Amino acid sequence: MPKKFTSVNTKAVVAKARKAEAKELQTSKEKQAIEDAYWQDDDKQVVKKQQRKEEKEKKKQAQLDKKKEAKALLEKEDDTIGTKSRTPSKVTVAQIQMAAEKRAKEPAKPKVETHLTK
Repeated sequence: MPKKFTSVNTKAVVAKARKAEAKELQTSKEKQAIEDAYWQDDDKQVVKKQQRKEEKEKKKQAQLDKKKEAKALLEKEDDTIGTKSRTPSKVTVAQIQMAAEKRAKEPAKPKVETHLTK
């Protein structure tokens, strides 16, 4: 006498579930593709306008990048040179007189006569 199954074949149930899930996934992808195709905008004028807008945006971004790079290079160059404009400190009358006295005390250097000074 053949054996009668009292329970279901678990492997067959798992296989059916897997196949059903794969089929459902495939149908949902197809529906999504159909819906995307339906909502796709094919107007050439709109596409051109969008492209112009993107090009303008890219150009503006490129200019900003160049500007930032130039500014960074300028700052780097200023740092390497090391000469920064200092605010002149206030000079008092006493300091001016002391500087004049120092110049007066120093011996005068004899001028060298050249062909230009003749």
